[in-house]
Amino acid sequence: MSAPAERISALQGAMLIANTILPTAILFLPATAAAQAKEDAWLSPLVAAAGGMGLAWIHTALALRFPGQSLIQLAVQAAGGVLGKLVGFCYLWWWLHITAVILREFAEFMTIGVAPTTPISVFILVILALCAYAVRHGIEVLARANEPILAAMTVSLLMLVGLVASKMRLDNVMPFLADGLGPVLKGAVAPVSWMGEVVTALMAVFPYLAKPKEARPVAMGGLLFTGVILSVIGFATLAAAGVHATMTARVPTLLIARLIEMGDTAERMEPLFVAIWVSGNFVKISIFYYSLCQGIAQWLGLQDYRPLVLPAFTLVAPLSLMIFEDSAQMSSFLDKTWPPYAIVLFELGFPALLLLLTLMRGTGTKVARNA
Repeated sequence: MSAPAERISALQGAMLIANTILPTAILFLPATAAAQAKEDAWLSPLVAAAGGMGLAWIHTALALRFPGQSLIQLAVQAAGGVLGKLVGFCYLWWWLHITAVILREFAEFMTIGVAPTTPISVFILVILALCAYAVRHGIEVLARANEPILAAMTVSLLMLVGLVASKMRLDNVMPFLADGLGPVLKGAVAPVSWMGEVVTALMAVFPYLAKPKEARPVAMGGLLFTGVILSVIGFATLAAAGVHATMTARVPTLLIARLIEMGDTAERMEPLFVAIWVSGNFVKISIFYYSLCQGIAQWLGLQDYRPLVLPAFTLVAPLSLMIFEDSAQMSSFLDKTWPPYAIVLFELGFPALLLLLTLMRGTGTKVARNA
């Protein structure tokens, strides 16, 4: 197979991983983890990052054995024509499902925190149209656009922590591990599934790395960075707002943004954070949208995915509108149903099966360490 024309660096790959997790995780993870781990919820992102790295090891083992091939392509070689095509089709459905869910998460937040009177369909159609435009321009352009967006998001999050530092109280995060590691592990289950879904989607991007051998450090570095940032945000949220407020807030990160005071005047910082967050979601949705379109093209044996961008739009938009009745149903699905559905089948089950079949059949050629 000829090498892809587009190329991205290892740093760009790691940044794509980070910014495909952060936009939604920073909003909902503090409440999700606090419901399980209480005062120790800030530890759950670190545990989740470790779990995500375990899933990434399996995925990158496949990427290293089939350099230059995406998950859809290597599935056929690893499992054979019929089974490989079936596994690939399952992933196409899953990426369609993920894209619709993330799009709905974005729209729900916009109606909750920004414009309650605007129909949710407006947010879905506008952001998806922008993402479609980006996807048509390719992964290299998207990776370059992501660099300043992730930098701005990181700086804004650290600035948020700094500005709210005066509101933090250490007794809000005490006692430390009073109930042991069990609750922390439970609080990490959902974010592990979020990190695993990103690694799976980025299997469509790994073939575009300038050096195929860097797939594993790219994944590990992106996940570690994300885990640390989410842990810092979780700690700040708990310390500033307390466990109860964190658990019950619909958007905990927005809650602490409203606690910021500058000088003698209470300044509302939400518009800045919302603008940066919207930009991050643009990248996140675009990555899954790209994985879906690229995957369909490869599954069908097409040379170019771009003609599929508009047809995919007509699938994702209505599914996003119909998939949940309201935000409560969406939250319940993401907390209870999504983790086992995602991890057992798509993030661990299928990749482990493909790797096992690869080892048993001796297919694939591992990239040399000095490649």
